[in-house]
Amino acid sequence: VPAVSVGRRSSGASALPAGATALVVDGSQGASAAVAATLTSLGFRPTTVGTAAAARAATAAPFAVAVVAPVLPDGDGFALAADLARTAAAGPVAMMLPTTDLARDIDRCKSLGLGYVRKPVRHSDLRRVLTGSAGPEPAPALPLTRPGPTGLRVLLAEDNPFNQRVAVMKLERWGHSVRVAATGAAALAALAEERFDLL
Repeated sequence: VPAVSVGRRSSGASALPAGATALVVDGSQGASAAVAATLTSLGFRPTTVGTAAAARAATAAPFAVAVVAPVLPDGDGFALAADLARTAAAGPVAMMLPTTDLARDIDRCKSLGLGYVRKPVRHSDLRRVLTGSAGPEPAPALPLTRPGPTGLRVLLAEDNPFNQRVAVMKLERWGHSVRVAATGAAALAALAEERFDLL
């Protein structure tokens, strides 16, 4: 299987390893299935597991690449990824980072020599990181840890309850008032009912 460079800018794009194995480690079945489908479209043969223990058992046979969530039901995804990279039980390892505390997580990836992509994982981002064709994904232009003006009326359109809680907590901490809409239809209804400064 050809070597695949993760998280480094190369002089030329590495060819995708046709039929190479890939390991996806994420406690969310939906998220791991989506990443596995993307890997399949890139020419990999993915295996999905939901825990660090299952990942360590699966890597008895080496994988060409591994894609790991930062938080797992039985432990720290960063620790697992660093262990896989250090022991060569898997090839290059990339982390799937949520937007919460993104800057901190990117710094941690860099310190551990890991590649990274942001969730939701996009085909183009995963391809770029696993082929080493364009270096790691850049951090957002507006740091998430630096709030702007306070006192804004914010409409948050988000269907994931955990993401809702995190976003509301951060926005309210920065002095904003937040209304949550769990669907597109609910967001449109809210916009018709009142004025918001930010959607």
